[in-house]
Amino acid sequence: MMTSLRSKIGALLVKPALKATLKDFDASRFGGAPLLGLKGLVVKTHGSSKRTEVKNSIIQCLTFTEQRINEKILESLKETKENA
Repeated sequence: MMTSLRSKIGALLVKPALKATLKDFDASRFGGAPLLGLKGLVVKTHGSSKRTEVKNSIIQCLTFTEQRINEKILESLKETKENA
């Protein structure tokens, strides 16, 4: 009985941290994954994506465009090649 009680208390203590960590892996929060190696911007979503995932993918595209992600990746690759 002590092990069971100890396990329950431990689970209660860990639960908030575990929930926060699992949020980082929630695909619906991000919508999709960027495809690298392209001159344009492509974010791939699952075929079964719901409205939220599609909306978040569009937001992700806008964010990547505003932050010039493709240009930054290209610059980083050029620097890496020069330093190799």
